[in-house]
Amino acid sequence: MLPTKRPCFMQRQWHQPNRAEISSILALLAFVAYWYFSTSIPIWLFVLWCFFRNVPVNFSASNKSIAANTLAALTKNRNNNFNLLRVSAAWSILFFHSYVLTGTPLTSWFDTHIGRHVGFYAVNIFFFISGFLVTQSIERSTSRRYIALRFMRLVPPLCVTMLITILLIGPLITTLSMHEYFNGLANWFYRAIKISMKDMHFTLPGVFSTNHYPDIVNGSLWTLPQEMRLYLWLFLLVQLGATRNRYLLLATTAGIFSLYFMRSYQIETALGLTEEWLEKAHNILLVHLYFFLGFLVARLAHWLPVRWRYSPLLVVTVVCLQRTPLHDLSIAVLVGYLVLLAAYRSGNFFHLYNKLGDYSYGTYLYAFPIQQILVAEFPRLNFTELVLYATPVTLCCAVTSWHLLEKPLMTYFKNLYPSKLTLANSNPDFFAGKKT
Repeated sequence: MLPTKRPCFMQRQWHQPNRAEISSILALLAFVAYWYFSTSIPIWLFVLWCFFRNVPVNFSASNKSIAANTLAALTKNRNNNFNLLRVSAAWSILFFHSYVLTGTPLTSWFDTHIGRHVGFYAVNIFFFISGFLVTQSIERSTSRRYIALRFMRLVPPLCVTMLITILLIGPLITTLSMHEYFNGLANWFYRAIKISMKDMHFTLPGVFSTNHYPDIVNGSLWTLPQEMRLYLWLFLLVQLGATRNRYLLLATTAGIFSLYFMRSYQIETALGLTEEWLEKAHNILLVHLYFFLGFLVARLAHWLPVRWRYSPLLVVTVVCLQRTPLHDLSIAVLVGYLVLLAAYRSGNFFHLYNKLGDYSYGTYLYAFPIQQILVAEFPRLNFTELVLYATPVTLCCAVTSWHLLEKPLMTYFKNLYPSKLTLANSNPDFFAGKKT
C-alpha cells in the first residue's frame, strides 16, 4: 500500500477569516493606534466599517440557567423604573444648577452630610444606567443596529437644541447687535467644529454675559462627548473579544480598574492642575467609572442577587473605606446597587410612569438654557423661584422633543435594523460569521 502524500505548501487550504475575526483584528489595530497616537479617528473608521459591513457583534451568548432573585431574572421583565429614575436624575441636575445660577450657597442635605452635591450623584446615576442598558442593548443588537440607535439617541436631539439656542435664543438674548452677533458666529462655528465630540463649546457672542453665571449657554453638555466616547469604547471592547468568557471579562475588569487608579493618582499628584480643573478631571474619571460599573453589572447579571437586605452591608463598607483610595469606588458600588433596587424592587406603582415616555434627555438638554433665560430676564429670582418656574417650561420642551423627535426616530431605526433574534430566525448563518 502506497503511503498517502501530504499536501505541499502551495496546496494547503488556508482558513479564510470571517467578518467577526477581521473585526477583532481591526479593533486591535484601532486600539493600538489610539494608544500610541492619542486620536479617536481609527476607532471612528473601525465603527464605520462595522456599520457598513454589518459585522456580527462579538458578544458571548449565555446559556446559563437563571436563578431566582438574581438581576438576570429581574431583567426578563422589561417593565422597570429606569425611565422614572432618569427623569428624576435630570430634574435633580436642574435643582442643583438653580443653586449655581442664582449664586445661592450649596446648603442641600447632600452637601452638608455627604460632601457631594446632588448634581454629582445625578450625573453619575445617568452614566451607570447608561452603561447597564447599553450593554443589554448590544447583547441584543447587530453592529449596525447598535451604532445607529446610539447615534440617533444622542445626536439629532442635541442638534435641534443647538439650533434653537443659536438661531432663536442667541439673537433674542444677546447684548450685541444682530450684525455683531452673526459675525461672531463664524468664529464660533470654526471652533465648535474643531473640537466637536471632544469638548462642547458653551458660549455664544454676547449671550448671558451679564448673568450671575456669565457666558455659559448650556453647561450640561460637557457629559455628551464623554458618553459618545464610552459608547465607542464599549463597542471596541466587545469586538476585541474582551467579554467572550469569564476569564477575559476578569482580565478586562482588572485592567480597567488598574487604569482608573493609575489615572486618579496621576490627576492628584502629577498633572499640577488648578483646583477647578482638578475637580473637572476627577468628575470625568468618575463618570467613566460609573459607566463601566453599569457594563460590569449587566455582564454579571446571572450571579448578582438584588435584594434590599444586602444594601446595609454596602453602606457599612462605604463607612469603613472612608479616607482610603477605595472610598469613591465603594460609593459607586453602593449607588449602582441602590439604582438597581429602585429600578426592580420598588413596587409596580412606579411602573405607571412608563406609559408616559422617556423625558430625561430632553430635560437634560433644555434645563440649563431655560434657567439662564429666566435669570437674564428676572435677575432677582431666588433659588426656589427658579426651580418652580424652570421645571414646567423644561418639561414642556422635553415632552415635545420626545414625542415629535426622539421616539419617532428610535422607532423608525429599530424597525429598519432588526435585532439579533429577528435576524437569527430569518438567517441562521449570519451569526456564524458568514457573509450574507
